Amino acid sequence: TNSLKEHVRKKMSEQKSRNKGKLLHNTNLYIDLLSTQWPIVYSSDYNISFLGLEKLHPFDSGKWGKIVHFLKEEKLISDETIVKAQEAQEDDLLVVHTRRYLNKLKFTEYQKSLDSEK
Repeated sequence: TNSLKEHVRKKMSEQKSRNKGKLLHNTNLYIDLLSTQWPIVYSSDYNISFLGLEKLHPFDSGKWGKIVHFLKEEKLISDETIVKAQEAQEDDLLVVHTRRYLNKLKFTEYQKSLDSEK
């Protein structure tokens, strides 16, 4: 496991060196890993459930939590070795989405909130 961990760390370091100074904007999404961490980003928010409706979806919306739980049970990872997920800011989203698309999402969310108040 340590040799795999070192291999991953070396590859990430090489990638970081190649991309140094090439970020499109300042962001908090890229962080330096501690020597004790694996490059696994996880948040319990990834496990989507809503009144059982997730059972109707064709994909298992709780699969990430199940994977993390399994890896913890097998003592391959712990809470300390996982990178805590950071929320993307608007500037981060604009790297891959148009402002028009993001505004449309905001409007749709606003409309849903108005509908739920009725």
